[in-house]
Amino acid sequence: MKHQSRNSTANPHATVRRSPQHAPTILALFFLTLITLGCTSEADMNEEFAMAAKHGDTGRVQALLKQGANVDAVDRQFGATALMWAAHEGHTDIVRLLLDSGASIDAQQSLGRTALWYTAQQGRTGPAEILIAAGANVDLASKDGKTPRNIALERGHFDIADLLMKAGASPK
Repeated sequence: MKHQSRNSTANPHATVRRSPQHAPTILALFFLTLITLGCTSEADMNEEFAMAAKHGDTGRVQALLKQGANVDAVDRQFGATALMWAAHEGHTDIVRLLLDSGASIDAQQSLGRTALWYTAQQGRTGPAEILIAAGANVDLASKDGKTPRNIALERGHFDIADLLMKAGASPK
């Protein structure tokens, strides 16, 4: 079958062949249309937002914020915010971005853990310094009573425990 151009004399129902180079553009337009029409749920966007933060995809986090992602939305599995995931994984650039975008610094997931608690658990000094400087509550305990300092000591992250003490954390 030969490629037919569309003009006034061509069959309006004829199939126009497209080269493979058009596929990415067509796919992008398809997804843009879905988003524009609201076919992507808010829950899906929030889940994608949390996972982009977890995986350190700064560009995607920024794009989703521009599309209206809720900066404090929680993921389905753990009830963790994007800030918690970014802190947990040590993505300092995303921690800063989320705080600058209004993320709740002391939000707690279902077990009472905060972004600072996760930095202490994982030994992530960079995010811990950012969260402390931004005013995170250094003594906010999880439901099992462990403060960020407690979990840092339990996990052998003595540098984080010292950082928390210097920021005013309780020695208990």
